[in-house]
Amino acid sequence: MTKAEATALDKSLPAYEMDAEQLRLLRPSKDAIVLVLYAQAYRYDIGQTHATNVTTAENKLKRDVADFVHHVVKPGKHR
Repeated sequence: MTKAEATALDKSLPAYEMDAEQLRLLRPSKDAIVLVLYAQAYRYDIGQTHATNVTTAENKLKRDVADFVHHVVKPGKHR
């Protein structure tokens, strides 16, 4: 999603909350559900004293996408 698209959808997008663990979903139409992923939720530090490393960020992203597929996409296939 581009910055212009995000700006246009601003009122429709769920707010970013740093500590929120639940998936952020957007339903633009009756037949679509969009997983909203905020880049800042997957940031990592580079260097010797990094608090969050790239592996942690990648694992969090994999978990969120897998949860979306498992809990939202797959159940919808049977309807």
